[in-house]
Amino acid sequence: MATDQGTQIQTQDDDFVPLVTGRARSIALVVVLLAMFMDLLDNTIINVALPSMSPSRDPVISATAKAKV
Repeated sequence: MATDQGTQIQTQDDDFVPLVTGRARSIALVVVLLAMFMDLLDNTIINVALPSMSPSRDPVISATAKAKV
């Protein structure tokens, strides 16, 4: 008698067998780690680029930049 209990299957001898094993579990781990790395990289790029994209706080530089446009 096999009954479904969340992520495991209970067999007659009460041994629990996980539904996801081996290669599928490894692929899922790689996908999650890759997504976390991409998020970290994206945040790092934004934190480096934002200061150079923001308008200058120095009024002389801001006036010069507006005059060049």
